[in-house]
Amino acid sequence: MNNQLLGNLCAAWVSRKRYKQLVTKEINRDKVAKEILDTELIYVKNLETIVSHYLKPLRAINPPLLSPKSINIIFGHIEDLLSINKELSIKIQDKMTQWYQSKKLGEIFIRLSPYFKLYTEYCSNYDKAIARLKQKTEESKDLSMFLKKKNSENGTGLDLISLLIMPVQRIPRYKLLLQSLIQYTPLESPDYKDVDKALESISEVANIVNESIREKQKMEKILSIQKRFTGACPPLLAPLRTFIREGYLTKVCRKDHKKRWFILFSDALVYGTKIETVGAPIYKFHRLLLLHGSKLSKLDDSKFKNSFQIIHSIKSFTLIAESEQEKQSWTKSIEDAQNFLSKHGSSLNILKKEEVTLQSAPVWVPDSEALQCMECQIKFTTIRRRHHCRNCGNVVCGKCSDQKWTLDQNKKDVRVCKACYNYLS
Repeated sequence: MNNQLLGNLCAAWVSRKRYKQLVTKEINRDKVAKEILDTELIYVKNLETIVSHYLKPLRAINPPLLSPKSINIIFGHIEDLLSINKELSIKIQDKMTQWYQSKKLGEIFIRLSPYFKLYTEYCSNYDKAIARLKQKTEESKDLSMFLKKKNSENGTGLDLISLLIMPVQRIPRYKLLLQSLIQYTPLESPDYKDVDKALESISEVANIVNESIREKQKMEKILSIQKRFTGACPPLLAPLRTFIREGYLTKVCRKDHKKRWFILFSDALVYGTKIETVGAPIYKFHRLLLLHGSKLSKLDDSKFKNSFQIIHSIKSFTLIAESEQEKQSWTKSIEDAQNFLSKHGSSLNILKKEEVTLQSAPVWVPDSEALQCMECQIKFTTIRRRHHCRNCGNVVCGKCSDQKWTLDQNKKDVRVCKACYNYLS
């Protein structure tokens, strides 16, 4: 009898605890639903402010403060977004008036989620829009005064730039709100499947928006690097090319060791010399080497401490890092990029067949390491000059390099030493 009573008490306690959890969950779900509505109404009001206080007056003002093209760039699809979100807010309000009879929001987002893809275009254009707005504001005193007046009158306490970023922030906010809603929605609820499906659709749009923003940032990074180079720098923007790292490395050159600025991309290595200027650094372009077909050789410290070599068909050289840690970091980054290209290069369609078959260019022996000809051993003097064999990189005298040969990487007759000439011929 006592056992039965104890069992009944335990069952009642579990039931009360379960009931309390369900009530708490329901209260939290109601709060999330209210937050969705409240934030949507504020968001729509801000979109209306952009259209009524800025877009329409700028279209109507005469003489115009902005060209139609600049207006389209700055405001993008803002009117379309307002139309979509107005409809969304009305439907959410209708549902909330009958909330305690039918607690369902998922179907609204499912119905409107295809239209949310307009956000991807708006978000990918956002940086360009803000850049154009800032440029035109700096160029026109009248536009600057117009915006200051509208910013003080719009009733939000926000300026136009702060308002224009709101659509960029809204899709991630929807995702968070729907995640909270499904967290407090019981599995047996008729709204659970709809909220889950809506969350999936919104997440897909959020991923596209985020990817679009990332791709735009990658492109802008490469374009900003391009602007820092002077000289005959080829276009650095290329399909699927991404920035990896940049920094100073010392290049072992023929006569001396020279500090160069190196930039590693996912498929290429670029380097140049810093030009002393006021403001942002500018670099004189030297060379771009595609990583495919290149080799990385890690050297011991017997000759140069913290050194490694890049072996390439166009140019090969030794590089010295400032520390062992820096050397390891650079070589790992280059190896990772090379490994990725060797595995996926052909499928990415960024490699050329002829690049694979070219002979590697030699690493030139520095002048300081050759006191005499490496062929005939005659000593160099101020009159007897040093010459480099373009095939092996050795330092030889004029008599030992008076023959020429057409090498793959040069495609013209170049100086080679006697040993290489005899081997090649």
